[in-house]
Amino acid sequence: MNLKKTKILIAIIFVLATMFFSNDFGLIDIEKTAIITAIAIDSKDDKFTVTAEVAVPVPTKTMSENKKTLIRGTGDTVGGAIKNIGDVSGFFPILTFCNLIILGSDVAKQNVITCLDYFSKSLRVQDSALLVLSDTTGEELLSTPSPLDSVSSFAIQKIILKTTGFDIDSVKTDVKTFTSEYYSKASSSLIPIVKITQKEKSNGGGENGEKSEETALYTARTTAMFLNGKSVGTLSEDDTLTVNLLHGRYNGGTLSIYSEKDGAYYLLTVIKEKPKVELSVKDGKVSANVGLSLYCKVSDEKKTSSDADFLKDLPLLESLIESAENDVTQKITALIEKSISTGCDFLRLTENLYRYHHSDYEKYKDSLFNRLDYNVSVSVYGQR
Repeated sequence: MNLKKTKILIAIIFVLATMFFSNDFGLIDIEKTAIITAIAIDSKDDKFTVTAEVAVPVPTKTMSENKKTLIRGTGDTVGGAIKNIGDVSGFFPILTFCNLIILGSDVAKQNVITCLDYFSKSLRVQDSALLVLSDTTGEELLSTPSPLDSVSSFAIQKIILKTTGFDIDSVKTDVKTFTSEYYSKASSSLIPIVKITQKEKSNGGGENGEKSEETALYTARTTAMFLNGKSVGTLSEDDTLTVNLLHGRYNGGTLSIYSEKDGAYYLLTVIKEKPKVELSVKDGKVSANVGLSLYCKVSDEKKTSSDADFLKDLPLLESLIESAENDVTQKITALIEKSISTGCDFLRLTENLYRYHHSDYEKYKDSLFNRLDYNVSVSVYGQR
């Protein structure tokens, strides 16, 4: 019995030694471990340029850190440009770990589905890969590092994927969401616009002889509206915030409200929210009822005189409730009007018509926004 165990142990040691010395457990192979973390798509002269951000692990004696490099490819199609990346780099561009796709501003002037269909149908990237629009070129966003992260795409993702407690001031759109919305009855979608807010030079020098480089911070508070794959307008910062409210994504976010009766500014934290969008068809009339219920608490205030009781968990003042309800109602009304004027159906009214009023769908689908009547109701409440 002991001899049998000894033979098994010797066999295991032999297998492990073989794997180690064959380099599976040996030094890092940079070519195998270099991964594409993001790609930027730009368009010029009927050609697509794809810039791939490649993160390369750089092991040192004390730690391992990520550094990036950019590789560009050009082609008549996005797939051809990605293939060209492989031609010039010598390794097959694997997109399994690509978590971000940046569209340049020139790409938004055409039907962007011509770019994104490649990813959704070829399954080259994961469905959850974030989709953003650059206000300049996609390559510029990837080329300018952030002081918050040496890999630009990671810094951009942080301003989109915010955790609870942050204001949800940008929309979240991935490849699956955009393509499914494009082929839906509404054929409408939203993409966050990423802008470089400030650039500054980081100081280099020192013992390592590092050179100074230009770094940047980003924002994504405005949003591009797309109808049938083409850009039809932009949502402002207030519009973007309101969209997130109506999509039920604003728990933990804050609202800045000015109360005329109190002559003070208040910061309200949204603890819970319950949005509602209903469509009704009756006697040739199409009506939308848009409702929003918000449970809030006061997080901060600005008054001419301080109040020690503010530190306590005080109930919402009736004057503040009235101001908050009026403010949010006005923002929702402005948002609906922008949806009507552009035809971008980000409230999914066309989908609602198809699902719940199917017999009237063919009759009203093309004239829905021309005959639409709507009502907005907002309820704000808190501790009484």
